[in-house]
Amino acid sequence: MHFVIDQSSIRRAAEFMEIVRSQLRSDSELEDTYNLMPFKARNHSNVLAAIDGSHHSVKGKSFVFSAINSGFQLFQEDKLVHSEISRTKVEILTKDNYKKRHNEYYKNVTGQKPQGHLDFDKATERIRTLLEWDKVKYLISYLGKGDIILFDGSMISGVISTNKHFFDDLCEQARDKGIILAGLSKDTSLLKNNVPIPMILASHMKKQSIKSNWYHYYEAEKTYFVKFRKHIDLIFRLDLVLPDDINPETAIKLIASYCYNEGNQGYPYPLQWIHDEVRISEQQFLSCLEEFKVECRKRGISRSFIDELFTIYHDQLDVMSFGR
Repeated sequence: MHFVIDQSSIRRAAEFMEIVRSQLRSDSELEDTYNLMPFKARNHSNVLAAIDGSHHSVKGKSFVFSAINSGFQLFQEDKLVHSEISRTKVEILTKDNYKKRHNEYYKNVTGQKPQGHLDFDKATERIRTLLEWDKVKYLISYLGKGDIILFDGSMISGVISTNKHFFDDLCEQARDKGIILAGLSKDTSLLKNNVPIPMILASHMKKQSIKSNWYHYYEAEKTYFVKFRKHIDLIFRLDLVLPDDINPETAIKLIASYCYNEGNQGYPYPLQWIHDEVRISEQQFLSCLEEFKVECRKRGISRSFIDELFTIYHDQLDVMSFGR
């Protein structure tokens, strides 16, 4: 096999990293415009609900076979008090049916038709997100004043941002009931001059010699960045929807009380627990696939026919290539 790296492309990529490094230095040398507000975690008896989902997919000749999961857990006074994990859904999505299947989920959750374009490659992920927001909708109806709904990801996800009415209505319901909505992102695409915002804030933290927990309101995106533990250098994006009688710092303090678990310090451990509960393992996914094949055989569909549909020649070429 002929393999030669284009050195000019390597140099171009390295030059971009030089630009990012230079921008970070320039930003950190500016006058202090980043207010990093110190805070202390506050223990409380409010219920904290953690929501997450997962999906696992494999490609066939002309379709994607997907397993999709979602669920939530309730915590109170630092203890797990309730867990509810949905049955894993199996979907076969093709370029002919994926919009119809997505539309059915969308209408079931929001009561409306989706707007905007949906890429085939994003369909499974969007369905998973809808199932997570269905849990948000349910928990808003179930929980009460002072309780917290915490979910993994940005508050405005792609699938929900196309329906502003649904999102605004949920936020209004939460505010009316005194419920805190919080979306916590482990990673963020927010940049300033090609530099990730958390890196800029970490640089200013060192410049200001801040040794405590802190949060920063990022005006440009109307969101927060939080460092939950003073000895752990993890910075997360946090989107908040708050009742009128709860300010952002109070909400951050309440969430921070769940960041002191020995197994996962610096990150709200309920999100880690629900992540582990809903995660579809490789073995579980293979079980979904095998049950699907058993059901097909019950309907008189031969295993060889199913295996043929799941055989992709490009993958066979890769196997043959590795064998040489």
